[in-house]
Amino acid sequence: MGYDLIIENGLVVDGTGTPGTYDSVGITGNKITAIGDLTTAETARRIDASGHVVSPGFIDTHAMPMEHFLSMASMPRVFVRG
Repeated sequence: MGYDLIIENGLVVDGTGTPGTYDSVGITGNKITAIGDLTTAETARRIDASGHVVSPGFIDTHAMPMEHFLSMASMPRVFVRG
């Protein structure tokens, strides 16, 4: 399977509290589709993240929307944006 992008050699931290690991992250479209040793995998582009931390975007759950101005349908978008 080919990837659109592989980010390699970085410290992968997933935000769960488990220790980070030095792995590669394979991305297809806009989704993370693999984490692990992808050194021989086919890809359109590689990013060397040596000396950097690789982590997903984190959702800010401390958003304070003005409830009386927002409908319940719009709440998920507000919390994801932060």
